[in-house]
Amino acid sequence: MSWGLFYLREKLWDHGWPKAPKAAPTLQFVRKARYVLLIEIFWLATIS
Repeated sequence: MSWGLFYLREKLWDHGWPKAPKAAPTLQFVRKARYVLLIEIFWLATIS
């Protein structure tokens, strides 16, 4: 994994996290993880 992708993933992971409602952290986490996974798959497909 390149540093650029790592940085992008960290920024996405942190974005909007403090503003998330405490009632639904799991849904927020699943949504975010799915989004990051899609970006990684797309990025890997682009460089290969």
